[in-house]
Amino acid sequence: MWQNGRVNGNAYGYPQWDDRREAFFKWADDRGLPHESYEANYGFIKHELLNGEQGVREPLSIAKDIDNATYVVADKYERPNPAKMKLAERQELVRRVLGLPDYSVETPVPPANPMRNPISDPPWRR
Repeated sequence: MWQNGRVNGNAYGYPQWDDRREAFFKWADDRGLPHESYEANYGFIKHELLNGEQGVREPLSIAKDIDNATYVVADKYERPNPAKMKLAERQELVRRVLGLPDYSVETPVPPANPMRNPISDPPWRR
């Protein structure tokens, strides 16, 4: 379904920008990011939520549950054609995503410097 950033038509990117597609392209191009990259998609979502699309932040912060939060994101941020909203399907997909395991990787800790002198080296060099 996902090919070159498009899903069945002209909408583009993770949130399927249609009317904001050109703004997304310009934002990504200005930063040298490929349109289909995670960095471009997530970066533009963050940019919009912190700048021009602030109307979603307050209603999302007071959402009562995940179904209500899904509605807020769809209605206030993504704004699909009402015939394509498919809210129940969106809510089910979000519940499935929340059920996935967290595959976070722990930050590696560098080994201690074997050349340090434990008596004379200050602690910030250890």
